[in-house]
Amino acid sequence: MTLCKAAADLDTTKCRGSRTAVTVGLNGVGEFKGCEFHAARRLAFWRDGYVTSDDTAARSRVLEESRRLVDAAS
Repeated sequence: MTLCKAAADLDTTKCRGSRTAVTVGLNGVGEFKGCEFHAARRLAFWRDGYVTSDDTAARSRVLEESRRLVDAAS
């Protein structure tokens, strides 16, 4: 199974949606194109990361899901 580039190395969860929907990044680590699902998980883990996309709705969904994941973990 091939996952998007935003999936963490040990994450085996299937991608949801386009595997190039957004770009998630962290200064000093790099940028990864990926699905919204894995981008949100990566962003929640990094906390100081960022997400970009030409699709503002996709970017908003990733930010919202990332915040939800952070809140659930606290």
